Amino acid sequence: MSYIDEQILKAVNEMEKQEVKKLEDGIEIGDITYTFSEQFFFDDRASIMVPDQFIEMPQNLAEIKYPSSQRPKIILTDKETGGYNVTLNLVDSPGADEFMKDLVKGIKNIIKKMQPSNVFYEENIEKINGRNIGWFDYKGPAIDTQIYYYQFFAGVDNQTLFGAVNCPYDEHMVWKPIAKQIMESLKIHSKYGR
Repeated sequence: MSYIDEQILKAVNEMEKQEVKKLEDGIEIGDITYTFSEQFFFDDRASIMVPDQFIEMPQNLAEIKYPSSQRPKIILTDKETGGYNVTLNLVDSPGADEFMKDLVKGIKNIIKKMQPSNVFYEENIEKINGRNIGWFDYKGPAIDTQIYYYQFFAGVDNQTLFGAVNCPYDEHMVWKPIAKQIMESLKIHSKYGR
């Protein structure tokens, strides 16, 4: 990690220690006050707080922004720019609590191999709503800018939920605490009771 990235990480950590506004109270960013509510996905097997102002990304924009056929199943975005996104995907891969550390490291390594210029910051596994949730954040290149990604993972029955919040990198200091709260709002409603 470069000296500049270390300084940015230090500044982000200091900002996170300051009073963070809660999603439930609404969060003002620029001219927009984002309100959040719990939404259910994947036949109500998972729920998460998302901005009420976000819409499902139109298919034509999703194909440009996420050109792989492996794009996330759920892509929610701001109506104005399409630059702020919450994505969710459910894949057939065990994401059980005991595999979470290996899953986080494996996904991170895949992303590093696909795009070596990505800069990774933090990673952790946290117990949230009774589940181990793995996460990491990083910055990566886009067509004409840098993007900040906050990715998280959780087991859902015999599958793995992949979630992410992303935004333009120059706004990551505002969006990182929001992304963390979105992740912390994740609830798994297992059909098997586990």
